[in-house]
Amino acid sequence: MNKIVESVIEEANRRKAKSVSEVHIVIGELAFVGEEQARMWFDLIKENTILKRAKLFIEEEKGKVKCPNCNYEGSIQNLDVADHYEAFPAIRCPKCGSPVEISSGKDCIIKTVKLTV
Repeated sequence: MNKIVESVIEEANRRKAKSVSEVHIVIGELAFVGEEQARMWFDLIKENTILKRAKLFIEEEKGKVKCPNCNYEGSIQNLDVADHYEAFPAIRCPKCGSPVEISSGKDCIIKTVKLTV
């Protein structure tokens, strides 16, 4: 969230904005960042910045994977909640059980920002 706030401040300054009223972000399901956690950090970091009155809107992007073993491409069914507590959870193919490559849903990105100039 620190990087997101920094990026929004940088863009607001570049456009000579007076304030930021909304920040819309997309959090990937496989980024393992909870909405409550993101909101808490956003609220803490935005204080005393041009974002101090900004509202945060969060959209979730579903995770998708590709299996190099069986060529499965798609979502993960039954993502084991226990894996969220590991430093590097192992995500396996739902068809063959092999390790997979994450093709989407692992990032946290800024979608739009509403500025007052």
